[in-house]
Amino acid sequence: MTQKSTQEVEDKNLLTYLVVSPDLLYNNLNNHLDLACHCDIGWDFFGGHCYFLNETGTTWGNAKTQCQAESAYLVEIDSLEENAWITEKVGTGKCSPKWESCLAWTGGNDLDTEGLFIWSRGTEMNFTFWLPPEPNSYTVDDDCIVILYPRGSWADFPCISTRPYLCEKASLT
Repeated sequence: MTQKSTQEVEDKNLLTYLVVSPDLLYNNLNNHLDLACHCDIGWDFFGGHCYFLNETGTTWGNAKTQCQAESAYLVEIDSLEENAWITEKVGTGKCSPKWESCLAWTGGNDLDTEGLFIWSRGTEMNFTFWLPPEPNSYTVDDDCIVILYPRGSWADFPCISTRPYLCEKASLT
């Protein structure tokens, strides 16, 4: 009996999988294609929504306007799971040694009433993940929320700072 190479065994296993399990293969391919079709090109899908990270950065007000131009809004984080996913989206491979490069605007702000944070669309925040001692209004202009990598904690920052930002919108399907 001859000994088969690892490649021959892997090829045979793949062929068996394709011949014996065409329905399983079809379903797996459909699942991957389905996820890809939920969002516009360049947007990422998570939890029924599509997200786009603009790494060039701008002020919070300009970021809000640019998201609206895409029929989207600045990200509204509703759960620890979403927060963790966004943290990876913001940070992975994009951070320099300076911590200021590892953050992005969210839609959170207290522009209307100091200390009362809401989302940019006027909706109430049901989830927060503040970095202690935030929110601290370190300056009088600290009215807009950023998410920080690697912990995913939030801080209030001056809205006139130039930062990357994350847009969110409902998925296409």
